Amino acid sequence: MAVRKTQDQYVQELAQENKRIHYMAYALIVLLIAVIVVSVLKQFMLTSILLVVAILYQIFVVRKQQRAYLKKCENTNLELSTLKDFSDTEIEEKGTQLSEQDLEAAGLLPFVPKTASFFKSIHGTKGKLEIRSTDCSVAQHQHEKGVAADINTGNWIRIRLPKSTGLNVRILEDGVFPVEFQTDFYKKQQLDEAARPEGVPSSMHLYTADQDAKLPSSAFLQKLRAFSEYTPGKISVSIEDDVLDVYIRNRFLSAGFSVREAVTKQELTRDPYPELHHVLELVSFLIR
Repeated sequence: MAVRKTQDQYVQELAQENKRIHYMAYALIVLLIAVIVVSVLKQFMLTSILLVVAILYQIFVVRKQQRAYLKKCENTNLELSTLKDFSDTEIEEKGTQLSEQDLEAAGLLPFVPKTASFFKSIHGTKGKLEIRSTDCSVAQHQHEKGVAADINTGNWIRIRLPKSTGLNVRILEDGVFPVEFQTDFYKKQQLDEAARPEGVPSSMHLYTADQDAKLPSSAFLQKLRAFSEYTPGKISVSIEDDVLDVYIRNRFLSAGFSVREAVTKQELTRDPYPELHHVLELVSFLIR
């Protein structure tokens, strides 16, 4: 059985990789200085050769190593924070766990067909919950008429619950997509806007099959309200049978790292996406 590394070991390993990148950068500087020297000496053939070598070294060695280092920082950060309490975890750079067809079926937001792209993605289990989360983008029409479109980007979370909720509800916060599309979008799902329960803000809309349809508990709705106030992103929620889907516009899985300085333990263990744990707290109000 493999022994799991400690946080300090991860930091030391990444510090060594960062140091190697700096040595590569120094080597590139030496190459460029050599280019300048032979150019001054009018050794034009040698200048051309050294310049080509410098360019190839930058593209295929230095930049490649920098990208690998930043990817490792991002993934290690996710493992030590967002995924630390999960089992059977997996991280993908181009998500394949969820598809455009899944996104359309979830009924979270309208988008132009064949424009969905998926990026950093995670998968894991926690207790009886199966959790998938992926950064994604879709093209979205700006207005009801015309072809002008915006790119809507964010993170999509899908959680499969251990039992049915008996619900078929959509909850939308203003700002996820243009308001003029809301009615038609939900009518295509055979849903109409429901009366807003007490305590739910006017910026949040609920859609159900009919006015007598079962709604999430008031505790769930209050937790969702607190969550919407917490996150800087805008939220769209779908609860259908045993699946909870949440889309958060303009929020993403990865934290930003730099090759200029070695990563610290604090940076490596800071959760870049605490919203996922807030969504998991919502689950507790669905399957009591």
